[in-house]
Amino acid sequence: MNYQTLKHLQKLDSIYKIHTGGDLFIENEQTLLKALYEDKRSMLSYLKTLPNHEFVIKPFDYGTIEYSHIPPLHERIFQSYYRMPYLKNAQTFLDCIYTSLPYEEKLKYCTSLFQTLKFLHQYIVLGDIHARNILVNQHQVYFIDLDNSRKKQDFWHPISCSFNLNSFDLNTKYTDILKLYVLCLSLFLEIDLTCYIKHFSYSQFCKVICSYPIPKPIAQFLQLNYHPLAFKNLHEEAYNFEQFFHPDLLTLKKELQVLNIYPPLQK
Repeated sequence: MNYQTLKHLQKLDSIYKIHTGGDLFIENEQTLLKALYEDKRSMLSYLKTLPNHEFVIKPFDYGTIEYSHIPPLHERIFQSYYRMPYLKNAQTFLDCIYTSLPYEEKLKYCTSLFQTLKFLHQYIVLGDIHARNILVNQHQVYFIDLDNSRKKQDFWHPISCSFNLNSFDLNTKYTDILKLYVLCLSLFLEIDLTCYIKHFSYSQFCKVICSYPIPKPIAQFLQLNYHPLAFKNLHEEAYNFEQFFHPDLLTLKKELQVLNIYPPLQK
């Protein structure tokens, strides 16, 4: 694809476009195009071969960005791109965090996300799990932006992430599970807990939230980050969100506002 063609496409609304790795463009009513600052054709080729899943938005086409003229030095150069289905009326998970949804709907979303993550972990580690990399459309939840993930076997391949759970920036399927768990707690509490983690650290987050009388299953699951062997011993049970959640947490919503360091985004 030539850059001149790309720059005439409409960029996606800025609330969805906080992507350090590239920009999103609307190609047509059915297709989004993500232009990347890195040449990720190898990973995109791998992602394209993954089995389809109804709640995963994966690339269906990819290529390189070609320039007819050398861009100015101050411009970042796009190197590759991929196309994916466009869910035109979708909201981000962040939108939903700040929306008072029924408890049953929140539970449905979280259960579905964990089952979808379990599927993805057969092939990749996502790493960059955050509230804008999940979409909600027609009461279903979808993982998007898989381009920053890594193959499961490439253990030491770094992933650039919105937030991390340890000082080593080491991402595994277990950090994926715990990040998604934090996002699900964010949905129930209507607080973006990841903002607190990014600002202060995961250990400080655990220290603060566990200083309140949160239900024991939740405290134990959050602290599994410090006990990798115990996490591994859970095997597939680690994807069972309902087992490690308790609705009594909702009685502490007011007290846990101490973790809400940033107000909701203004639309």
